[in-house]
Amino acid sequence: MAGVYKLEITETEADLKQRLRHAKTASDKERLQLLYLLKSGQASTIQSAATLLFPAFGDGLAEHQRVRMLRQNVC
Repeated sequence: MAGVYKLEITETEADLKQRLRHAKTASDKERLQLLYLLKSGQASTIQSAATLLFPAFGDGLAEHQRVRMLRQNVC
């Protein structure tokens, strides 16, 4: 199926939390937040994680754009 990504996240939840606390750039923080959401089970797909990370508050950023940005940061 097109658009399906299979990620194996080797870091533990605790490791991702620690790395998130020390992340300096916005893109690093977004990538680590995405991985944490997936690892912890709070999100089951990149798309659902994108919705949690970037809720639509009238910012004009479409959901498919958020997903594309996250995929570029993760993969």
